[in-house]
Amino acid sequence: MSGRAARRPPRLPAAAPPTPRVTEPTPRQALVRGHATGGQPGRRRDQVLGHLRRLVTGDRRSLVGFPRFAGITVEEVLDALEAVWGWAPADEHVAIDPNRTLAGAHAAFTRIGAVADTGGRIAFATASPASFLELHRVIAGLTAQAGAAVVTAEETPVLRIDGHPGRRIWWIGGVAALTDGSSLLATAAAECGDEVLFELSARPDLLVGDGVFAAAALRAGIPAVALAGLESMVFGVAARRGAPVTVVPLDETRPPAAYSALEDLAAAALRPGSGWRTNHTDVPG
Repeated sequence: MSGRAARRPPRLPAAAPPTPRVTEPTPRQALVRGHATGGQPGRRRDQVLGHLRRLVTGDRRSLVGFPRFAGITVEEVLDALEAVWGWAPADEHVAIDPNRTLAGAHAAFTRIGAVADTGGRIAFATASPASFLELHRVIAGLTAQAGAAVVTAEETPVLRIDGHPGRRIWWIGGVAALTDGSSLLATAAAECGDEVLFELSARPDLLVGDGVFAAAALRAGIPAVALAGLESMVFGVAARRGAPVTVVPLDETRPPAAYSALEDLAAAALRPGSGWRTNHTDVPG
């Protein structure tokens, strides 16, 4: 071995490549990826316009329990669709504007927090339990921790809904939902909303819900937060006409995990002492 080779320093192992930095998606990104907002796969322009025409002509299911709006026009509904959901028929694809979803959520959690700050009463109900029960249940728990009284009941008497006997409304984790005793059921029956209000232990200062339950609250003069997809455009019309409703525009048919970013935003907004409601003046996420 030569002297030069003996003096050569040992070869160091090759440096490992740097580990890619993993960043959590923003609320906006998470909601869009889960299709809770943004592009609406499987929805067509003609479907949305069909909902619009049925609402204008007074279709019962499109009204979700509201009486027919006097003087309603196609132009009025189109205005509500663009203002609340950010969609217009000229758009190539059916979509909900994520910024409007986040702005609606911000306004909703601020409103819920304001009631909680005064120890007010809030009720929760969902007509789409497969999608929304977990989201409502999480918000109900956070609302109680923030100081609100979550008003509930145990169950309603047996109901006959759309010709089906043996239905009841149960309260699960503070949230009302329709059941046949073995499964939770979606409903568009306006009488379900009326039954919930009748059975509640006290009249709420605010109802957080969707579909017929949010509509029943507004009919009874109770302010509401309404989670609403494009098929529930009636809430946009009601809001534009001055009804005390805060609309959170988002798809009503996604798996519960698609809405988890809203659970995180609710936790940030309603956690005692967070200061979120006073410090957030812009759209979150």
